[in-house]
Amino acid sequence: MAKKTKTNMSSGSLTGTNIVTGTANVNGNWANSTITIGNNVNAIYGNGHGSWGTGATITSQKTTYVILGEEYETTGYPDSTLSMAIATLNILVKPYWIELKKQNFTFGYDMDKFIEERIIVLDRDKKIDDLLK
Repeated sequence: MAKKTKTNMSSGSLTGTNIVTGTANVNGNWANSTITIGNNVNAIYGNGHGSWGTGATITSQKTTYVILGEEYETTGYPDSTLSMAIATLNILVKPYWIELKKQNFTFGYDMDKFIEERIIVLDRDKKIDDLLK
């Protein structure tokens, strides 16, 4: 459900959390605001008729991690705790992954799925190499 907030734009900043739609007071004029969230965040201020207002596009920060030999790109700022968990996973691989699952730890659905697929590929490659020896 959208959260409505009143924002005084004369200070030059938006405040509030989880704003999807709301109302803004710009120089004494009340106007609707729309924020569309996707890969990019688009903020459109004004009455939609161009009498005043501005449009802005805020690009989300992207971070790339190397997980089990492949790059994985995600949105958000680099997280040192996540980086340490990934680094440990890169070294210990399957036994560490099993322990993380026992502790109900998750990297997030998409990253967990990516890791499980990489572990399957690495196990398969190891078995093929062992057979060829």
